[in-house]
Amino acid sequence: MRKGYEVIVPDRETGTVKWFDASRSYGYVTRDQGGVIYVSYNSFRDKDSCFLVIGSRVEFVVVSTDAGTSVQDLTVIE
Repeated sequence: MRKGYEVIVPDRETGTVKWFDASRSYGYVTRDQGGVIYVSYNSFRDKDSCFLVIGSRVEFVVVSTDAGTSVQDLTVIE
């Protein structure tokens, strides 16, 4: 977890990729608990595989930053 982030949901959450633009390295995930949350290149656990397909299932930690709520430690569920 990067410094400067406050974990606001301590447990890992799951969701579905709503939209992701690989050329811009950001997109959105629909949370299973409700709502949509921002993801970016910095959200990925493995920086070597920063590509998401719409409809893919993912797991992540929700964090609060100065820019708002986002995702960290994101992984694709196999």
